[in-house]
Amino acid sequence: MRFLRCIPLAFCLIGACYRYAPIVSSAPPTGSEFRARLTDEGSVRLTPTLGAAIALVEGRVSSANDSAYVVSVSATTNRSQVQTFWTGESVTLPRTSIQAIEARTLDRKKTWVIATLGLVGGVLAAKIFDLFGGSAGGDVGGGGGPPPP
Repeated sequence: MRFLRCIPLAFCLIGACYRYAPIVSSAPPTGSEFRARLTDEGSVRLTPTLGAAIALVEGRVSSANDSAYVVSVSATTNRSQVQTFWTGESVTLPRTSIQAIEARTLDRKKTWVIATLGLVGGVLAAKIFDLFGGSAGGDVGGGGGPPPP
C-alpha cells in the first residue's frame, strides 16, 4: 500500500490555511484576492447582478479606479450565510456599495500546525498499518527472491 506514504504529503499540500485581513491602503492591488463586505444599499443595488441579499463578494481584482472595482468573482455569501460559488465572472462593484474590503492572506502559523499534524498522522497511520501485518512492498511469499521459472 504505497498510497500510505503519500498521506503526509497530501496533508501538507491541502493544509494551507488562509484568513482575511482588513486592507489598510485605499485599494487592493490588481490581481490580488479579496473579499468585499457590501452595504445594505449596495446589496440591493447589485441584486440584478449578484442575486438577492448578498453580503460578501469574494474574488480577484481585475482593475480598480476611483469609483469601482472590477472583480473576477469566485464566490458570494448571502445574509443567511449561504455561499454560492462562481466561475470567475466579471462584476463591477461600485465603491459606494462596499462597506469594507479585506485581503486574503496565508496564515503561516495555522498552515504549519496543520502540516505538522498531517505529517504526524501519516507516520502514525503507516506504523499502525505495519503493526497489523500490512505490507508496503506487495511481497506475498516473503521469499524476496525472483519468481520461479
